[in-house]
Amino acid sequence: MPTEASETLEDIIAEPVLCTIHDADVELSLHDQVWDDGSYLFFGYNAKNDPLVTIAGQIASLQVEIIPDGAPERTHPFLSAISEGEAITWYENALKTLSSAFVFLREFEEKRFFLLDGSLNSETEKYYNRPDLQDRLDTFSSVMRDNSLPFSRKAEQLAPVLTDLEHILAANRIPDELKYEESLFYLIILRLQKHVQWLIGETGKTEENDLPGFSLRARHLADVLKNIKDDHENVARGRIPVPTNEEKAAILKILEEHAGIMAMEKGSQEAIAHIGRELELCQKIWTTPFVDWQTRLDSATRAVNLISDAINDTEAAALESKKRHAAMPELSRYIKEANVRIKELDETGYAAITGPIADRFLANINETRRSLEKAPLTREELAAVLKINSIRVSITEKDGALSTSICLYLADNSYTYALHYLSVLISNGRIQEMKILGK
Repeated sequence: MPTEASETLEDIIAEPVLCTIHDADVELSLHDQVWDDGSYLFFGYNAKNDPLVTIAGQIASLQVEIIPDGAPERTHPFLSAISEGEAITWYENALKTLSSAFVFLREFEEKRFFLLDGSLNSETEKYYNRPDLQDRLDTFSSVMRDNSLPFSRKAEQLAPVLTDLEHILAANRIPDELKYEESLFYLIILRLQKHVQWLIGETGKTEENDLPGFSLRARHLADVLKNIKDDHENVARGRIPVPTNEEKAAILKILEEHAGIMAMEKGSQEAIAHIGRELELCQKIWTTPFVDWQTRLDSATRAVNLISDAINDTEAAALESKKRHAAMPELSRYIKEANVRIKELDETGYAAITGPIADRFLANINETRRSLEKAPLTREELAAVLKINSIRVSITEKDGALSTSICLYLADNSYTYALHYLSVLISNGRIQEMKILGK
């Protein structure tokens, strides 16, 4: 059944299993976690509460954890692309990458709106007489297209237009921040430049000299137009740094590698293994200023789509895994095992290990006691004052068989142990490890 878009991990509630362990009421609940890389971790089931139990005549808090076969289990749709236990670093950085892509796309949209949707032209018109300039361009175009007029007549009609254009252009005061090759002003300059070049060419073909200085005036206007065009282009293109040959070669290599990854079959193990690398390449492309805008736009859009799909797939996988484990399977055999092992510890096990525990810790504790100017303890004195602060019972299943480890945390409020806790790990009735915590 497909997962609803609005459903989250928090919406999935695992009802606790109520049971009795060593005469204490215990609530066993789902033990899970979500990592920064989106992985869903199922560790098993543990006690939601830490009830008090009596062990060897001592009251201690009880912690219980059940680790079923296969746990801990890590769920992530991109696990096949990494080594076991390794973090999916590109996913951890996905939101940062996504944010960067959205910033670029927003800036692109703002520039697109400014350049193409009228904002640039409306701002630019404050610094030149657009109606008069457009009017003279229209007149110039109309005279050029009128094939009924001889050139001498065209020159006669265009002479005042040339003079007007010089005056209009001389008065333009467009600031550098509005000089773009996409502006209407720049496009008018280009059209006028073509018209004037045509006019100069036609003037050179005729011997008529009815308008003294006409050719000189046209050439002067051509110089004015060229200067304006060059200035606009230099300012506009100066915003984009000129790449070195090494930079050109590097971005070409990046574009080729990206094209190769995009050619991989979507959803294949090969494509999945390259998602992190593709996101790196996309970001390099859209942040390279001398790459054309469309390619930069495509790479940012590609990154957004990749990350959006990855987030959706990861969340769906986590939801499916949590639903499966939140069903809370039959736990009676684990509970029975816990009761048997704790009973053994209570009746005979603890008394049998107090001597070895005292032997292990006596030298360390007396060394610390001497530094605190406290009298040293004998082996028997230490064994007599050992106190159980808490007990953690871990039941692990592997290939259908159960094994139990019990960790005792020993402490004493009278500071017999010189402010240190003692940890004793017992596995299947035998001491496996003893250590002083915090030292």
